Amino acid sequence: MRKEDAAGDRGSAKTRILVADDHRVIRAGLRRIMEGEEDLDLCGEAEDAAGLLRQVRGEKWDLLILDISLPDRSGLEVLEEVRELQPEMKVLVLSMHEDPLYVKKAFALGALGYISKDCTPEEVVEAVREVARGERYLGRFLARKIGLELKNLGPGNGA
Repeated sequence: MRKEDAAGDRGSAKTRILVADDHRVIRAGLRRIMEGEEDLDLCGEAEDAAGLLRQVRGEKWDLLILDISLPDRSGLEVLEEVRELQPEMKVLVLSMHEDPLYVKKAFALGALGYISKDCTPEEVVEAVREVARGERYLGRFLARKIGLELKNLGPGNGA
């Protein structure tokens, strides 16, 4: 029985997290980060898109941490299918890709958050919590990078 079923109160339940990343060290690092958080439970892992889809079809998840570069399919391609299978599941992209085009596409496909693999463990936890609440989250480094690109497009800068 899930914790919220026993408590009868969704607010006191742990956020059930599934992570999809092809790098074992990333999955292990995320698990270690979440172990110290009483409200977060990283209880599922997938190393590729096929495994991710099996997990999504097999269980209900609160939040997915998704890498864009999976070995068998693009994470962005899989994101669309995941959103169809579990539209209520929140998605946080954790990627090495810092190009604003990836960020824009991920948000357009239904992700609520996007962070770089260069972020701190504290930022991962902050992003997970915000996305779990249904709020958008853009990693600090990415927000600065995108802000600078937009600023460079402004008046007086060749725009």
